Amino acid sequence: MSHKKFTPAFLPCLLMGALALPAAAKAATPPISAQEAEAAYQDMLAHDRDVGAGAALPQETYGTMAPSSAPAADARDNRGELNISTIYDDDPSSSNVNGGTNYGMETVLYSPILHDHWRLFAGELFSHELEPYGEGHINYSRSSAGAEYTGDTYKASLSPTFNDYNGNERVGAAGNVLWGLSDSWEIGGGAQLFSRDTPLRALNAGITANAYDLNANWYREGARNVHIDGNMMAFSDNNVRSLLSVSDTEYMYRSSLFNFDGLGNLAESQNSKDENRPYFNPRQDVMAAVGGRVGQDLYRRYDVAYDHSLEVKSGMYWQKDYGGSPMLSATYAQHVNYKNNVDASLGVTYTRQDSDGYTENDIAFLLNLATKM
Repeated sequence: MSHKKFTPAFLPCLLMGALALPAAAKAATPPISAQEAEAAYQDMLAHDRDVGAGAALPQETYGTMAPSSAPAADARDNRGELNISTIYDDDPSSSNVNGGTNYGMETVLYSPILHDHWRLFAGELFSHELEPYGEGHINYSRSSAGAEYTGDTYKASLSPTFNDYNGNERVGAAGNVLWGLSDSWEIGGGAQLFSRDTPLRALNAGITANAYDLNANWYREGARNVHIDGNMMAFSDNNVRSLLSVSDTEYMYRSSLFNFDGLGNLAESQNSKDENRPYFNPRQDVMAAVGGRVGQDLYRRYDVAYDHSLEVKSGMYWQKDYGGSPMLSATYAQHVNYKNNVDASLGVTYTRQDSDGYTENDIAFLLNLATKM
């Protein structure tokens, strides 16, 4: 799962090598729904990406133990890395229960690999959101510094964090671990004390949260990828939110110029307290969506690549006491990779979905940059 409306579910952004900007924009407000569109966006940007372990935006609980994540034999991969991620989420409605227009930026700097296994990292995140119903606005910043260890079959990271929201200061921590059980299976988990995924509307009301996550990933090379994620968020107002989600990507067609993937998402969440909270808090909701992603190479020569992609998903969203309604998400992105040294992507996402019985339209612009140093 992130400090923006769509999240967790966004690859991510683990401290394990990632740029978790979405976590910088709007919190994982409904733990499903629009955030699932973001997760799909992150997956798309990460598709066929060769630079860095974390150029994708996202959550702090998902990674990969692919060979590129292991200590690199190629000296060119034994360098430091800088990741920069930004988001602008345009939501002019003054009554959006998820929060209004917001923007954010995150930078993460990684050291070169030390003693074959270690990397040090430091990150800085800032996000701003205009709240609905005359609730004002909130500024949130987060500083972190820690270490990441990569072994033969596992990866782990740990970092203390310093958080500031509207002048309130809190110390937190984040930790993640990921095991590669085989060529096909990975399992992982993580915890955050003072979670970056806390809805910004909740922080604006003085409510914080801790988060815990378990996930599993099954991959069949060149054919299919299935990701299962379960997480829990414990709010300081005694509300407990649980989420279980499954995403499936089928690599259906590949050629020298075009590729097509089939996509499917199913997610369900529950909250222990009622909806009378100063943040979006459905007692229960379910989302099911299917769609596809088509990509095209616009230019490819030696180790320089430029491509674009379009992803569309549609389905149904059901919220307790409000019934079901159709949902739609679409993402267009352009991506360039220069000699595996610089990797950049620019995308726009549109989401249409009901919340508390009202249809909401959301447009977000995202920019990611990862460079080796």
